[in-house]
Amino acid sequence: MTEVGTSRRYRPNPTGICQPERWGLAYARATLTFETIIVTVNGEIDAHNAAHLARYIERHGALVRRLLIDLREVTFFATAGLAALRRVENELALREADWRLLPSPAVRKLLRICGAEDLPQMETLEAARRPATATPLLVVAPLAAT
Repeated sequence: MTEVGTSRRYRPNPTGICQPERWGLAYARATLTFETIIVTVNGEIDAHNAAHLARYIERHGALVRRLLIDLREVTFFATAGLAALRRVENELALREADWRLLPSPAVRKLLRICGAEDLPQMETLEAARRPATATPLLVVAPLAAT
C-alpha cells in the first residue's frame, strides 16, 4: 500500500537568498560558495526563533546538494533548536543532500545530553568542506620481481 503524507518543497525566491535575517537574539546569514551553502548562526536559539532558523536553513538548503551549518557562535541552544535540526535533517534526507554541522560548546552539550550525537558534526570548517563520501586514495604496491 502506498503511504500518504505531505512534504514541504521550497522554491526559493532569488531576491531573498543569502540575505541575513535576525529573530530576537539570533542572527543568521548564508554564503554561497562553489556547490555549497554555508549558513552561519550567531546568538541564542530558543523556542522563539528555532522555527525561523529551520525555515531559513531549509530555504537555502534547497539550492544546493551540500549544506554546512555553522553554529560555532551560538551561545545558547535550547531543545527547540535540536527539533529544528531534526526537521532540517529529515528534509535534506528526502533530497539526499550532504550536510554538516559545526557546533559550539553550547550546541555540543545539548546534543550530548539529548543523545543526538548522531548528527553529522565537524570540528572545523575545513573538515566540514571535505566530501562526506570521500573515496580513499588507492595505494598500489610495486610488483615483486620474479
